[in-house]
Parts: sequence; C-alpha cells; structure tokens
Amino acid sequence: MDLPRERAQRYKVTVRLRPTWLSRRLLRARGPLRSALLSAAALPAMAAAQSDLGARLDLHLQGLVPWGFSGSLLVARSGRVVLATGYGMADRGRGIANTAQTLFPLAGLGQQFTAVAVLLLVDQGRLGLEDSLGARLDGVPADKAGITLRQLLDHRGGLALDVGDPFGPPESKEDALARILASPLSFPPGAQAAESNAGYALLAAVVEKTAAQPFEEFMRAQVLDRAGLTSCWFAGDARSQRAPLARAWTAEEEGPSPATWVPSWPLYGRGALLASVGDLYRWERALAPDVLLSPAALEVLTEPKSGPWAGGLRIERGEGGRRVAQRSSSLAGFQVELRRGLDDGLTWALLLNEPMPAAVQHVDLLLSGRSVAPPPEVGELDPRQAAAAAGTYELPGGGRLRVGFDQGRLSIAAENQGGIDALASAGPEDQNWSVEYGNRTLALCESLRGRDFPAAAALLSRTAQDVDGWLGGWWRKLEERLGDGSAPRVVACLPREQAVVLRLEFERGSEIVWFTWEGRTLRGFQTGPTSFHEGRLWPSKQGGLVTYDPRTFTARQLALMLRADGSVRGLSFPGDQGDAGQLGARRID
Repeated sequence: MDLPRERAQRYKVTVRLRPTWLSRRLLRARGPLRSALLSAAALPAMAAAQSDLGARLDLHLQGLVPWGFSGSLLVARSGRVVLATGYGMADRGRGIANTAQTLFPLAGLGQQFTAVAVLLLVDQGRLGLEDSLGARLDGVPADKAGITLRQLLDHRGGLALDVGDPFGPPESKEDALARILASPLSFPPGAQAAESNAGYALLAAVVEKTAAQPFEEFMRAQVLDRAGLTSCWFAGDARSQRAPLARAWTAEEEGPSPATWVPSWPLYGRGALLASVGDLYRWERALAPDVLLSPAALEVLTEPKSGPWAGGLRIERGEGGRRVAQRSSSLAGFQVELRRGLDDGLTWALLLNEPMPAAVQHVDLLLSGRSVAPPPEVGELDPRQAAAAAGTYELPGGGRLRVGFDQGRLSIAAENQGGIDALASAGPEDQNWSVEYGNRTLALCESLRGRDFPAAAALLSRTAQDVDGWLGGWWRKLEERLGDGSAPRVVACLPREQAVVLRLEFERGSEIVWFTWEGRTLRGFQTGPTSFHEGRLWPSKQGGLVTYDPRTFTARQLALMLRADGSVRGLSFPGDQGDAGQLGARRID
C-alpha cells in the first residue's frame, strides 16, 4: 500500500451552517420547495474542518488510516458541523477515496426511516400506534394478530431477527411475509425488547398496504425527497450505480458494490438504504418539529415506551444522565454508527467500509475532550522486505506468531496463548481474568456435557429451564452432528475482548467456539477463527516494525533478526522487555 498516495487522495468536506431565515422558510415550505430548501440547508461544500475540535479529531483519525480505518465521519454540535470528511478508500480497485458524499449501506439505521414512514401515516390519521397487526395485514396468525405497530417500532413484538440477504436469492414480499408470519415467536408480544429485522419488514408491508403504493415509492416521495435526501437510494436501484459508492473491504478481498446487491423485498424495511454522512446530517435537521413529523410523532423516536428501543434507535444515558439516541449496526462488511445527543446537541455519524469497532471509542474519547495518544506513525512498506518477513515464528516457551503478506499488506497474529501474551503485554488484571473466566467457561461446558443444567444456571445466574432451552439445545445439536463429547480444553483467553476460546472435542470431530462475557453474563457464543490479535504490521518511523491495537491504544515495536545473507531468521521485541534476545522468536518455516 502506498500510504502517502492514499492520503493525498483524501478530501475534507464541511457542511455549512443554515442561516436562520432558511430555517423559518423551511417550516413554512411544502412540497418541492421544502425539498430544495432542505438540500440547500445541509449542502456539503469543499472546505477544511471548522474548529479546533474538528482539527484534532481529523488529525487523529488520519493516523488511524494505515491501521484499517476507512469510511466517512460527520460531527455536528449545536447545529454546526465541525467535521465532515472521508478517510481511506471507497474503491481500492479504481483508486477512489472516501468523502463526505460517499454512499454506504445504512444497515439497521435504515429502520428509523421505516419508522418515520409509519409515523407519517399516523400523523395523517391513516394508522394508529395501537393498531394491531391483524387489523392492518391479511393472513396474520392468531399468535401475532395482537402485536401492535408500536410494539414493532420498539422491537417488542417477539419476532425473530434475521430476514433479507443481500447476496442470497431474491425473496418476494409474499414469500417473506409468509415465512415471517409462520415463524415461532421468541417471547410473548410486549414482554421484553429484542431487535427484530422481521418486525420492520412487517412495518414496511403495513406502509405499502396503507399507502396503496410500493414501499420504495412511498419512501422516495414522502420521506427521502421531503427530507432533502435526493441522492439516497435503495441498494439495487439502478440509479445508485451512478453514485459514489463505497465497497466493503475485508482482510481477504474487496466486496461487490452495493449497487449489485439482490433487491430482496425484506431488505427494504430493515435497512437497505444507501446514504452519505451528509445525508444523515440532512436527516438530523429534518427530524425537527413540523418538518416531517408532528411533535407528538417525534416523541415516539426519542421516548421509549418500554425497554431501550424507540423507532429503530436505542435511547441510552450518557455522562451526566444525558440522553443519547444511538445505533450500532453492520451489514455485508459495512459498519454503521450514529450518536444523536438529545440533551446536549452533539451528533456524530460514522460509516465504515472496513469494520473497526474500536473507532467508536476513539471518536467518543476525543469528543469528550480527553487526551488520547495518537497511533504510531508509519513509513512506506517495502514489498520485498515484507514478503521476506512472512512466515511462522516460535517464541521461547512455545508461543507462536504468524506474519502474513497478502494484498500488499503485512500482518501479524498470534496462534496460541503464548503468542497472545507476547503481542498484548498482559498485566496482572488480564491474567486474573483469564484464570477466572477460563475456568468458568470450562465448567459451563462440562455442565452442558453432563446435562447438569442447574449447575450451568448457577454459573450464569439464570434458570435451569432457560439454560436448557438456550445452551442445552445448541449442545444437543452438536452431539447429533459430531457424536458424544469429551472434556473441552481452553485454546486462548482474551481479556481485552472478554472472550474465552475453547476446543470442544467430539467423537467425529471438534469445534472451535468463542464464548464472550460481559461481567458474569454470557453475552454470546459462536464459532470463530483460530488466530488471535490479528493486526497490521508497518515499518516504524523509529526503525524496525510496529504493530498497533486500536482497541487498547497500544503499540508494539518489533525488529527483524537477519542472517548474514540478509534472510530473516526471527523477530525480536526491543524496547520495553529488557534483553531483546530473551523474547526473540525464531522462524520455523
């Protein structure tokens, strides 16, 4: 990767502040005039970041680009945009940089647009929030007929999560509704809150039937155009092919353009919209009283009735008890983050085409005024040296590291616990966590293997019946596929991620499973990779190599150990570990 060239292609885009006369005309305007005024009110213009806060944030995020930060960010405070710009590449194949006008899939954030479509019809008297699903759609079975529109808006309908696949076969509205309505409920409607894309697909169907026009057409005319989002499209729309689109990037390859996604109907309600951070600022300004919605309808988007959800966003309490409407979502290799301060006027939107969950922490800390150490500066990568460094390295004591070179990138990862400890520099707290939660996770799996659900329930502070239905069902499916299990063993403990990785052995094979904890609560479990702490490796400005973990803000210096002929015989960790030779990792392949 030619880092200077990539930085040279970046653009900074700042949104101009709306004058007060425009705000007054906006409230009086209707139809096409309002759309034109909204577009003018938040039209991105080429300029530099407009505040010290924006400049500090921009400088820090520029330093994150070589470590995988790629996307667009907009920050606004009290109605004034302080930063709106792009980082990294939107399309690496064509050398196109991200800007504030680059379009990204909005993933779950698109649910709020569907919520606004519903609330528009409520304002018009054509729907009621307490209307039942059975009264608004045909063929709704008895177990779902009493679900209200408000429950669907606030994710309290009890419906399952997953519908719509941008890469799967297209699914018609009729097939999608039949599948959703036939699926069992996860809990009685109204009993609790759990995100449901299926619920928003049903809301899209209600909008379509009530408005007597296709959902996309209603959204275009009544929501997007009226909000001034004239360059916001549904994925798969032919018009989006002419727009500046981001393509998702993983460690392996660049993904297909969202313009080529399968136009599957259930994606419309759950968030297949394409928009830029500039569009999201226009959307923010349109969610003012009497622009799109009445004050009463807007309360549905900010005041949860029960649970944390309100119209597709979570309403959380930040510092000082200030309310924040937020959304974190991902879809097909894209990451979407929105934070809208309901009490302090601070709003920011982050759209990434290379997921970096840690970027949220970086933005939050900098916006709060805290001091954050910048990422290490890097030099240019020599492809010949990078290729020569690729290989597997063994540390004293058996720890293993793998250095890779692919797609012009140099990376380093741990292959076992010893390698993890070398890269992470674990302290006493990390070691204590690893012992406690490694043992807790082993005990949990031993309880499942022995069908001792009361013991498993005691570890999780849940009922034995809950554990039997949740974890017990999963374990029984494993045994049906792989045979009887034997004693599990710990592969790795990752205290920074609060994850324990186990190898579950069975008669006919094994399974690598990551168990993620949040305090003493088991947050989830899933199969995962067998390498850990994978990160990028760059030439350091101080000499040698450097790797950086954006999650912990820590850098590790490395040096190549060369033979007389110039070939690489190992790695060392100079600097903070005393004698570098004690941590020398010899190359073994």
